[in-house]
Amino acid sequence: MSTDDTTQQLPTSGDEPPTAPVERPRLRVSTAVWGLVIAAIGVGILALVAGAVFDLQLALIALLAVAGAAMLGGSIAAAARHRDP
Repeated sequence: MSTDDTTQQLPTSGDEPPTAPVERPRLRVSTAVWGLVIAAIGVGILALVAGAVFDLQLALIALLAVAGAAMLGGSIAAAARHRDP
């Protein structure tokens, strides 16, 4: 046994052993996009109740098209970010 083996300190009472860093879960693109879709629908309902007049079917088509493009773009960006060099 060499003298280098004795340099490691053992935890004493009250000290906690070192732990591995906890990786935070990443925000998923689909979760963010669907959250924005629900928020936009809520704003649209509030606007209708307040008296705004707009084509509801066209607004929903546009909302879903933008949401689909955002999901597609987000998944492509995530795939490019995780690609091995």
